[in-house]
Amino acid sequence: MISMKSMKLRNWHIKRHALRGDFIFEVAKVGEKGQIVIPKKAREMLGVDSGDSVVVIGGKCHHKGLILINSKEMRGMAEKLMEEIDA
Repeated sequence: MISMKSMKLRNWHIKRHALRGDFIFEVAKVGEKGQIVIPKKAREMLGVDSGDSVVVIGGKCHHKGLILINSKEMRGMAEKLMEEIDA
């Protein structure tokens, strides 16, 4: 049973992240091999198709969560960073 207080806190947390531009798509289950299915809307937003690679980032600073970044986007960010360093 979820209390009203925890529901209000959860709703506040979701709204706070939505205001920052973060999205909550849906809940995905982790399979026996540790695999998850990325929801269709998330794949579309990330520009990820079947067979593409994603960079998985996580740590304590992300509230024990994970961030997925399209590997093509990550490569572009790294190249821009290297250009700034070299300038």
